[in-house]
Amino acid sequence: MLVIIRAALVVATAWGTALTLAACSGSSRQASYLAVKGSNVNFIQWEPSSGSSVHGTVTVASVAGTVPRERLSRNTHRFTGTIHGSSVSLTVSGFRANAKIHGTLNAGALTIQVPQAKGGIQPGTLTRSDTSSYNAAVAELNRRIQHANSLADRARGQARKRHGQASPEVSLRVDVATLQQDASSASGNFGGNLSSFASDIQRAGSDLAAEKLAAAGSNKYCSTTATVAGKAQAVHGDLKSVKGDVKALTSNRATVQRDITTVEGDLRTLSAKRLRAPSGAAARAAVAAARTNIRGAITRANGYIDQMNMTYAQAYSFAHGKATGRCSGHGPGRQAAPIPHIRLLSRRTAGTAAGWRPAREHQGLSRQALPGPRSAGPSRLGNAH
Repeated sequence: MLVIIRAALVVATAWGTALTLAACSGSSRQASYLAVKGSNVNFIQWEPSSGSSVHGTVTVASVAGTVPRERLSRNTHRFTGTIHGSSVSLTVSGFRANAKIHGTLNAGALTIQVPQAKGGIQPGTLTRSDTSSYNAAVAELNRRIQHANSLADRARGQARKRHGQASPEVSLRVDVATLQQDASSASGNFGGNLSSFASDIQRAGSDLAAEKLAAAGSNKYCSTTATVAGKAQAVHGDLKSVKGDVKALTSNRATVQRDITTVEGDLRTLSAKRLRAPSGAAARAAVAAARTNIRGAITRANGYIDQMNMTYAQAYSFAHGKATGRCSGHGPGRQAAPIPHIRLLSRRTAGTAAGWRPAREHQGLSRQALPGPRSAGPSRLGNAH
């Protein structure tokens, strides 16, 4: 059974042999390998540096948290390495340590020997693939996560109905605890959402760098133009991943808004019955903190969205500029629309079923927008966990 690669501490942990593998062709300059098993997606991609040296990234997508707050966790780390014949040696830069991985190439498969946290070595196999297959695997994993959370939310709703017969004071305490857990910027879903944004932005930057590096090759028979267009498509795949991050964050925001509505309803019930709320101040503080965390998460996410839009605009423009003359038929295709900002919401309808009403929607970059000032966001994307 495949065990999650804990990229935040040591990039590789236990791998198993029962893998479901996706295989596709890759470019002559770039090699990509994918392994999918259960709730884990592992993707290794490299480019040649010079001679036998290579550089690239290892990305691990997995499930973090528990239902109904499961979330998609993605971590990307860079590595350098060498390839001698069928022998592969990689040194992966982790958050606190470097992991050395050795492996072999054989018939389109990469078999690696992964060091374990408690010592020992365990093999794992990935097959030749591409960014599109990786994105599809991550999208399917995210769909399963959302489905599991939806089922758990339904069960939690039924439990709320049962405890609705309890005293208003007890209902308030239970609902405040739920709100605090869902809205926490550390243990709640927002932290996981922002980590996924950061990982996708980091990968997009790596893909853009690889695209520009590919342009240095020979363009005989328009091969370089086609390769550059393929790299631009990889960045497009990153754009799609960020769209998935937006959807996940929006869903989690809606959950927290429902929690806020429930808590404020509890407070109104106590007031209507002229009952003193022993935890009323704590409830109001929890609501205020939840709103602050929502706004903070959205502000950071919109900064990531701006970065992704700019990276994709650069990737597309670069590839489109190479597809001229006899190579005009090898371009990147139609340009995708930029991702719009996530809405910030007002507090005008607190306590209603809808929660908050839209206040003002921030405008994303236009299709032809040139890179400009970035929105506020973390300065070290690779270390967002």
